[in-house]
Amino acid sequence: MRKSTAVLSPLVALLAVALVTSIVWQGRSPTAAAPTPTPTSSEWPAHTLATKGYTTMTYPVPRGAHSVTITLACTDGGRPGNGNEIAGSGIGIDVVGQHGRFNGCDDGEHSYAYPVKYSKAGVTVEVSSDDSTRFTLAARFSSAAAGPDPGTVIQCKGVSKTLSAVYVAETDYAHHRITRNQWSAQIRDASAVALGILPENTMLDHEIAAMQDALGDASVRPGELYDGLIGKLHPTLPDWAAAVNLSQQVCDYNGSGVQILDGNS
Repeated sequence: MRKSTAVLSPLVALLAVALVTSIVWQGRSPTAAAPTPTPTSSEWPAHTLATKGYTTMTYPVPRGAHSVTITLACTDGGRPGNGNEIAGSGIGIDVVGQHGRFNGCDDGEHSYAYPVKYSKAGVTVEVSSDDSTRFTLAARFSSAAAGPDPGTVIQCKGVSKTLSAVYVAETDYAHHRITRNQWSAQIRDASAVALGILPENTMLDHEIAAMQDALGDASVRPGELYDGLIGKLHPTLPDWAAAVNLSQQVCDYNGSGVQILDGNS
């Protein structure tokens, strides 16, 4: 009997180890397949282009992208503008579905970020320029969000209303549709609109104040704010001209733009 006990002991030990091992493995959950990592912004390739004149490109938007940054440099062109006669000439960038942001070509490279979201159709980028303007650009997508400053958006709407009122007054007077007194009344209305633009602690606060000073100056005469015959800014008043041009730039760079309405729009 002792011999039989000695022989069975190793067998019992092996069975015990097998039982414990089975219990341990039964308590473990199956190993899940490793998820496919989502590409990060650094892995998304930049789209580059070098050409001249008006150009339209459509780029695929990666899944997970929330913005696209367009970096542009060009050989020649005017001061900042968006094609509006009041603003002057220049080269313009427009991401379809977003407000345009623009720059001239005489002061180096510029970058502009636009909000985007994934779509099968991709995003269309339009560059407006003279046929002789050669430019190079890069479009880079990012998972970071981008969007206009809310306070600047509010002020740009007010600037648009103010400048539209001035533009209508100057144009109507130049074409003999209103009298001098009517012109003065319309300029006072434009000044009242400008006074109603609340400070938002943005770059526009000082420029709007300069507009208010010019519009409230009783010595200002017709034609000194805009050339009403051809609809261009008349730089007779340097502070006024600078305020208008700088406001145009700030609003364009913010993606909220300044829209000049002629009263019939």
